[in-house]
Amino acid sequence: MIDETDRAWLADAQPERRGFLALAAGVFGLAALSGTAKAQAAPVAARGIDAKQMHHEAAARLAILDGLARYCRAMDRSDRALQDTIWHTDATAQYMNNPLGPYSAPLDSGQKFVDSKAHTHHRIVNVYIEVNGDRAVSEGYGDSVIRDHPLEDGTVVESIYRGRYIDRWTLKNGRWAIQHRRYVGEIYGQIRYDWKDWPAFAKVAGKHDRSDESYQYFK
Repeated sequence: MIDETDRAWLADAQPERRGFLALAAGVFGLAALSGTAKAQAAPVAARGIDAKQMHHEAAARLAILDGLARYCRAMDRSDRALQDTIWHTDATAQYMNNPLGPYSAPLDSGQKFVDSKAHTHHRIVNVYIEVNGDRAVSEGYGDSVIRDHPLEDGTVVESIYRGRYIDRWTLKNGRWAIQHRRYVGEIYGQIRYDWKDWPAFAKVAGKHDRSDESYQYFK
């Protein structure tokens, strides 16, 4: 979870801003309480709410959600160039009990791991975000399925990893990117299948590189 050290780091941001959700609640709450068209049409500034601030925090949230989606795509498509767009060059990372270090270390080892597998599927959902000026923290629930290549007897093993990505983001030169990541592992499991009896369509999957069909639409 986002802990007190994260919030202390967040509080040092400049300039300090109130949370976007609190601001949005103020906008819609005032209109709902009044129940009048006049209150609903009142300018945001007249209610003591900074529209630019709301825009800033909404843009930050969209950038963070987009960054997490790019992380998953980059892992599953083995796209290191895309992966590097998510991090600042001086970013750090700590995955479970592994040592704290440059973000590139766990990415390099993680990418080699998934590249050795038949297929991988990453996703990050239930993302909670707090924004304060040029800093933000997020917590996203990660769900990864890693499928091994079929064994000689036709057995296919799928490993399931579930945990949480707790990220500190900073805005530098107009770009939101990860400054530090902590990954907390929570659930692991394995499922075994008999590959031989699968129908043909079940054996067709996307490509684990830039030859994947999606690159016809996204560069």
